[in-house]
Amino acid sequence: MKRTKKNNIIPLTSLYLNYIFSKTTLIILGISLLLMVLALVFISNPSMSEAEYLLGSDEVHNNYFRLAGFIIQVFNSIIISTIIITVIINSVSFDSLFIADNKRYVICISKLLSIFIIMTLITIFEVIILYLIPLIHFPLYKPELKDYLLILYLLIIDFVEITLSILLSTILGTIFIPMGILFISIIIKIICQSILTFKTMISIFIPIIEVEGGGLVASGAGVGLIWIVLFTFLYFSVYNIRDLKQM
Repeated sequence: MKRTKKNNIIPLTSLYLNYIFSKTTLIILGISLLLMVLALVFISNPSMSEAEYLLGSDEVHNNYFRLAGFIIQVFNSIIISTIIITVIINSVSFDSLFIADNKRYVICISKLLSIFIIMTLITIFEVIILYLIPLIHFPLYKPELKDYLLILYLLIIDFVEITLSILLSTILGTIFIPMGILFISIIIKIICQSILTFKTMISIFIPIIEVEGGGLVASGAGVGLIWIVLFTFLYFSVYNIRDLKQM
């Protein structure tokens, strides 16, 4: 009798979440988030005098958010690389346990959903810290409701990187893919920090975080959504025909 394949998305997502939260991954996540918080506190310049702040509060705010956006994205790239290596590269034998009972697209959805849950929680934490620090140190700073759209902007940027990394890692099956994307991503972010014309040009192709009106927004967010849909579709297609024994 032919076995009917199930759609156990929720149980599989829970299993992948447990798989991601290994001791090594938790250590890397913990260290990354701690260093990120310390870096944000440092760039807020807590030793700055009140007189110095009042003389150029707008510039202080803009400089903080410009550097904070860069720092958060760099640490997110490190976290993404760690998660992709864990869930895509190292979970091949784990996947083979469920192929017989689940359709392949269910496994793909479960992996993406587990990563989405983790990155959403991390992003919410980052945005809370991002705005909490200036609320404590900058008397004239008042966040607006629209500023919290940064959670959505960061998730779009992260998932462009995530889906691309998942796609290429599934095709080639090597840890050098997420590490290479991490390196390229950080280089692009550094150049965007230094060269305005490059930032303007690259935002046509990928979403970029920038300071606007005393807060952070994403240029090219719509393009980012298109890339996410495209890379996800290609990932599903490749995984559906991929021989897991060769990965």
